[in-house]
Amino acid sequence: MSAKKRRHKRQSALLGAAGVRVRAIAAHPLRFMSLVLFSLLLCWLILTASLPYALVPSAPDVALRLNPNNPPALIAIAERTRAKLLSLVGANVSQAAPAAPEQEKGDGVTIADLPKAPDASGEADDLQAEREELRGQIRELATKAIAADPMNATAFRLLAEVTGDPTQIRNLMLQALARSRRESTAVFWLLDDSYRHGDIPAAVDYADILLRTKPEIAEHVLNYITNITRDPAGRSLIVEKVANVPDWRGPFFENLPGMLQQSEAVLDVLNGLKASGRPATGNELQPILKYLLKIDRADVAYNVWLQSLPDSRLESLGLMSDPGFENAPGTLPFDWHAQVGINASLEFVPLNQPGGKRLLHITFNGGRVEFPEVAQVLLLAPGRYRLEGKVRGSIQGPRGLRWQIRCLTGKTLGETEMLMGKSLQWRTFSLEAEVPKSQDCTGQSVNLIHDTRSASEEFMSGEVWFGDLKLERVADRAAAHK
Repeated sequence: MSAKKRRHKRQSALLGAAGVRVRAIAAHPLRFMSLVLFSLLLCWLILTASLPYALVPSAPDVALRLNPNNPPALIAIAERTRAKLLSLVGANVSQAAPAAPEQEKGDGVTIADLPKAPDASGEADDLQAEREELRGQIRELATKAIAADPMNATAFRLLAEVTGDPTQIRNLMLQALARSRRESTAVFWLLDDSYRHGDIPAAVDYADILLRTKPEIAEHVLNYITNITRDPAGRSLIVEKVANVPDWRGPFFENLPGMLQQSEAVLDVLNGLKASGRPATGNELQPILKYLLKIDRADVAYNVWLQSLPDSRLESLGLMSDPGFENAPGTLPFDWHAQVGINASLEFVPLNQPGGKRLLHITFNGGRVEFPEVAQVLLLAPGRYRLEGKVRGSIQGPRGLRWQIRCLTGKTLGETEMLMGKSLQWRTFSLEAEVPKSQDCTGQSVNLIHDTRSASEEFMSGEVWFGDLKLERVADRAAAHK
């Protein structure tokens, strides 16, 4: 049989079967009517249930006409009405929270605190009437949304914002939070309200929720955290939260420089974290120490750094930190730290010969070098000091290396001779520096530099080792020899 005949036979069979079904339905009118009714019911369900949800983002009014009790549509229209109400009083709806503690109330997004009566300037009656009408619309929409969806957090927040009684506002905001921790406007309102009424434990909890769920408004929330940390009663609560290593621990430390006018608060926080077993890390301390050194408070920076040290290091700490290069270079100013070099590498290596516990080893790969300057911040009292150490190696170039002691403001107080050439045996180098009684030299630094004056002098090759550094006050050493 040809393909054409087979196709014709199959089509005839299908038409015959369809005819049988049509005759069967026609023979049973009740079954036919049931099918029609079922189809109409299905279309009605699509129009009143599924379709409104799809229309909410683009056409909430159409969605509400299809289903007057659709919660997303009710909320969308209520939010649109809320934005209009806020615009009537010039509120900034682009922010995501009420005003911070040190700001005036009234410039945030919550409408719970907007005036409900004409102000002293004689506000027009029609504007006040429009406000109240918009409040009423929001209230009606939020109430209908709650009736249709009792778990809708946004509906409770919207209803709270158009409620007049402060107790009811708080209860409704709490209802919103109970339904969703991500209802950030409600949580921020609760944070602000708790802070202003002195309920610090609750304020800390609300701040923690916001910082975890709405990190983009961390700057505003951290204003509350900072103010709470200034108070001894709230400080322990903040330390407890930070010790649990939340996601906002890093931003918290970045914000700490803003409260350094109360340095005892910062020290208490660091002590508390140290006692908790979760002390501040080097990266967390960096913004604090950097800020303190920038404003010439090396003394406070030094005390802050001391709080981060383990007891074993505190017991062995002298005028210089880690003179034996026992710890790898770090990022904190009071530890050894180094810039990133080019054509040069730096490492702390074990010593296999007398001269120190470990060695600073620098290798130059030839060509033009960007030297990885090694430095450490010091806090020396006014007086005369001597730095000495040992060096060996072989380096060739137009200019050599120098150790220096400087004021943090840049003035050089003392430096070694230029270290270069070949020395296979250990030899001693030294410098003496007079730290002045001057406000512009309260902090100092010890630096190892490549003493170049122009680009043509930046070429160097070879390698060098340094070890057995000692920094002492000259008067103290002289007295010891009497």
